[in-house]
Amino acid sequence: MDKPLFFVLSYKKRRQQRGGKKDAVFKRVFGIILFIIFFGLCLLGLSSCKKELEESKEGSIEFNVGYRSREVFVFTKDEEGHWDKIYGGLDLVFSLNELKKLCEEHGSTAFEPGAEGFDFDRFKKLREYDDAYFEQKALVICGTFAANESVAPNVKWVTVNDSVLTVFIRHTKHPSAYTTEATSLLFYIEVNKTDVQGVNKIEIDDED
Repeated sequence: MDKPLFFVLSYKKRRQQRGGKKDAVFKRVFGIILFIIFFGLCLLGLSSCKKELEESKEGSIEFNVGYRSREVFVFTKDEEGHWDKIYGGLDLVFSLNELKKLCEEHGSTAFEPGAEGFDFDRFKKLREYDDAYFEQKALVICGTFAANESVAPNVKWVTVNDSVLTVFIRHTKHPSAYTTEATSLLFYIEVNKTDVQGVNKIEIDDED
């Protein structure tokens, strides 16, 4: 074989070998990248599933928080001006008549024009729940308290299981604004009547 032809063939062979090595390296890198992407998508899927589980509860029903504040539902005073009776509220109401009866039983002046406390914001809101509202809706009056005023309470879930309605309240903490003073909490929670038929007990799951 002539030397020039031998060198040409050798050069081509070396180029093919180098090209093969480059292709192998490229395929390996490409495979690693695909694996990383696939692994990332799997982690994202698991994270989404976990979030869905955390955001759901067995027996969850649709609800809306119509009112929230840091106060008790009803408190009355004796002749000397001292607190005589405090009622935080934990009731399920199906009609306007039931609501008025509840207020009367616990000394609320929500439906007594001219009476002390009639213009309180919590009572103004209460009067918005009229006969039209109660045609398809029921109202949960939920009173509880927080260990200190620096937390932001939220109703996370409302569930109905075995005739028991449970209100799950969770608190977002703000350590920089921590105080040692406890505070009362009041929620008006709007629910569908069809979801709460047969309920005979109400509970609060309150986790600080």
